[in-house]
Amino acid sequence: MSFQLPPGVGLVTGSGGLLSNVPGVRRRQISRINAYVRGDRFNAKANRRLRKAEHKSKVAQRRLPEAVVKALQSNPMQYGAPRYFKVLLAGVKATNDCKLHDLERYEDEGHFMFFSSFGVAGSPVRFNDHWIPTDGEELSPDKRIYTLATKDKNSNPVSLYLDFTLPESPSGFLETSDGHFAVALKPWAVSYQVKVSGNAGAYKSSGQQTLKWDETSDVWTKATWEDNSMVFSYDTVANPDPFTKTLINEVAFQDQRAGGQTLELTSSMYPTDYTSIFQDLDTGKGTTAHFCITTVTTTNVPPAPEIRAQDAIKSVFPSLAMFKFDELATSFTGAYTVPGSDQVYAVIGQAADP
Repeated sequence: MSFQLPPGVGLVTGSGGLLSNVPGVRRRQISRINAYVRGDRFNAKANRRLRKAEHKSKVAQRRLPEAVVKALQSNPMQYGAPRYFKVLLAGVKATNDCKLHDLERYEDEGHFMFFSSFGVAGSPVRFNDHWIPTDGEELSPDKRIYTLATKDKNSNPVSLYLDFTLPESPSGFLETSDGHFAVALKPWAVSYQVKVSGNAGAYKSSGQQTLKWDETSDVWTKATWEDNSMVFSYDTVANPDPFTKTLINEVAFQDQRAGGQTLELTSSMYPTDYTSIFQDLDTGKGTTAHFCITTVTTTNVPPAPEIRAQDAIKSVFPSLAMFKFDELATSFTGAYTVPGSDQVYAVIGQAADP
């Protein structure tokens, strides 16, 4: 589409018109109008990059297991996952200046918030060392706005309004007896200290599509456990793929026995090298629970560390891991497998932070 001037139109011929009578200036003006009309549609290089990115996104989505596709379609924002945020504070000036998303206006005073099941109404929320009563919690139907009411250690009222419309830079307001503050929430990784057992009765299902364990069984309670075997961490971030409106989990498995060697899975590797999703699944006992299910392509799993060659636990770097969280998301049980082995390891995780 190109801007054309109708012949004889006074707009462009009169000295008082919007377009100049000076030929050179007029050509530049028309050129700018045409560029505005076209936008970026005629930027061939940008279009090629866009088509390439779109093709790459479609290929990656086709490679996802069917169960993962269904889970992401039903829960693209990863609701139900435990979420941890640093709470940054600023005075009312940040509000008055409309600088709510400028983190340089905020101070980190050591405050934090922990959502046991983010986006699930009535699930426990912790502000610093205090669990907020569920009757003081409201969640909007679109799951974007939290309104929280509680009391401080001196029984003074505390209220919070938190807006998660922008998942990577949530903001809001805090009102206490000390005054009114602007709030910025900085997403932070949740970490768990994990102990591992090779004889706790964890196993693959008959279809070998899932892992099973029973933390109430005798074999589990009598198992041998390697304490402080690994640290499991994850954070929920925006998908860098502009064609996929989902949040994804970045995860890490750090081997405490092997000097902190870590399998770190970041958003740039998703979903071709790994997937990690939260799902609400049947526990097999008439209840449901939040599970974190992580699959890793075998080529991205580090080899078993040499220092573990004589250990019962050969590796903490999984190709498949399933962790079931408790109601407060302060602990989990689960199991994982490693490449090249039929061994299924059982795990018990305990929140390290908060």
